[in-house]
Amino acid sequence: MKFKKLTPWIPTFAFGAVTLIAIAYYAATGGTQATTYIQLVIALVIPAIVPVLGIITKKHYPLALSLMVGILVLFGLDCAKAFNFYSFVPEYDKYLHSFFGLAGSAIIYIFVLRWNGGSMKPLGIMFIAFIGVMGLGAIWEVLEYYCSFIPGEDPQGVWGVIDAAIESGQRSINPMYDTIEDLLVTMIGSAAFILWYYVDCLFDGKSFKKLFTANEEFSEIK
Repeated sequence: MKFKKLTPWIPTFAFGAVTLIAIAYYAATGGTQATTYIQLVIALVIPAIVPVLGIITKKHYPLALSLMVGILVLFGLDCAKAFNFYSFVPEYDKYLHSFFGLAGSAIIYIFVLRWNGGSMKPLGIMFIAFIGVMGLGAIWEVLEYYCSFIPGEDPQGVWGVIDAAIESGQRSINPMYDTIEDLLVTMIGSAAFILWYYVDCLFDGKSFKKLFTANEEFSEIK
C-alpha cells in the first residue's frame, strides 16, 4: 500500500536525478549562462506537478502522464540545454517540437477526461487537444522571442539568419522560418496523436486503456 502511494512520485525522483546530473555536467564543462541554470532548476520541479495536482484534486492520474511530462523535461531542458544535443543531433529542435505535439495532446486528453469531459464526442476531445497544444506551442514561441533579448541567447535563430543574409548580400531565408517550422511540426505531432487514437479504436482502445484512461472512461467516449 505504501509503495502504491509512492508510485506517482517515481518519475519525479527519477527525472530529478537526471536533472541534477545535467546541472553538474553543465557546471563541470564550463557552463556560465544564468538562464540555463534557472531553466534546469525549474526542470527539477516540473515533474512534481502531476503528483501534487493529484493530491490537491484527490484524483488519480495515470503514470503515463507523469512519464510524458518527465520525458518532455528530459529532452526539452536537460538534453537541449545542459548536454547541448542541438550541436550534434541534426534537426533536434524539430524532433523535440514534434514529440511535444504528440505528448502535449495526450496530456490535454487526459486532463479533459479527468475534468468530466468523458461525455463529449471523441471529435470534440481531439479538437480541444489539438487547439490546446497549438496554443501552448505558440506560447513557447513567445517565450523564445523574449529570451532572444537576453545577451548570448538566440533560441529562434533569427540573428544567425540575419548575419548570414548580411554576409551573403541576399535574403536567403525568412527570419520567421524557425517559428513557423516549430509550429508546423507541433501540428504534425498532434495529428499523429489523433491518428493513434482513431487507429486504437479499431483495436478496442487497448493502448489508450492501458496508458491514458480507465476502461470505463474510454468506453464512454469511444
